[in-house]
Amino acid sequence: MMSELLAGFVGAVLALLGQGVWDRFRKASIARGLAIAYWEELSAVRIKTVDVPQIGGFSSQTYDTLFRELAEVMPDSLMRDLMRYHWRMKLLDASQEGRGGVSWVTGLQEAEELRDDLLARLNRYADREISDLAVNRREKV
Repeated sequence: MMSELLAGFVGAVLALLGQGVWDRFRKASIARGLAIAYWEELSAVRIKTVDVPQIGGFSSQTYDTLFRELAEVMPDSLMRDLMRYHWRMKLLDASQEGRGGVSWVTGLQEAEELRDDLLARLNRYADREISDLAVNRREKV
């Protein structure tokens, strides 16, 4: 009786450990895929300043639909800066349509700096092996 109880307990512990390892690899895979998706999203954005500044290619759909996954699997530093960029662009987009009150010069400069920084960081993150991300999801500098 005692050996059966011990075997059941050991089996349950092993199952939980296996599930935890599986979950870390699954989240690492999702994080890598998100890094690629956000890199592609940022790469599509074009900001032109002719007479009136215009934003092309920005879509908030990726950010809005994948926010939960972003919050669950990405490092806090990357998630925070992606959302900062997202809200900066939404504000600029609204301002472009006459609904915001943001300075275009300051807003564009900040958005372009964030975009360039995020492109490099997302590229580095996406280039990491899934096993590396499963062990350490933080950004490597």
